[in-house]
Amino acid sequence: MTARLNQDALERFFGLMRQSCGAHTHPEPKVFAQLYRLLSIYSLVKPVRGSNITGGEMLSTLLDLTDLKEQTGAERKRELESRIDNLLTQGDDLDYINDLINEANDHNYLDESIDEFALSYVGGFTARSCSKFAGKCEACMKCLAKPKEDATDEDFLITLKSLGGLTYPTNELKDFLRHLDNQVLKTCKNNELQENILFLVVDALERFDNIPLVGCPDHKVSLSKSIMKYF
Repeated sequence: MTARLNQDALERFFGLMRQSCGAHTHPEPKVFAQLYRLLSIYSLVKPVRGSNITGGEMLSTLLDLTDLKEQTGAERKRELESRIDNLLTQGDDLDYINDLINEANDHNYLDESIDEFALSYVGGFTARSCSKFAGKCEACMKCLAKPKEDATDEDFLITLKSLGGLTYPTNELKDFLRHLDNQVLKTCKNNELQENILFLVVDALERFDNIPLVGCPDHKVSLSKSIMKYF
């Protein structure tokens, strides 16, 4: 009855925090705050041993340790980059046309489109961040950004927020980002959140033959790949 009225509860709490630090039994405030958040989330995700409740769906979205042993992060990154390379360099393949027609007839994805003002704003940020991937190619730079004088009504949000330093994306870049965004939204809607969600997005992109690439004829594959990885 008096356990809550004395300092025993506080001593148990701080003792638990010190034990979580391992050999470092005197954590700094920053480390203490991180451990507190980790332990708080852990208690919500993992049920208490011996309790009469079962784990929720959140556990199914966590990466199991066995998966880490089977395939490392570097291997998964190389596999994803290889899939993107094959996607951007594939030729015309007519085998998917019937599937695309059936999918268009069976589903309506009009609600899965990004707002044009938001797309233009995100496109401007992407153009500025990905300009380093264009190198010294002036043609690629012109495919990413356009002058302020060429701004359209869709660029109103950029004009409203700009203090003189924001970038206006080209229609070519916006078409590419729109295509990527639609496939990401569609994939996340039709699949549960999981460790292979990026590979599922690539699978969805592979079903389209003519992806609108960005860049000059010599660099459009490499530049589009860099933008896709950034996005």
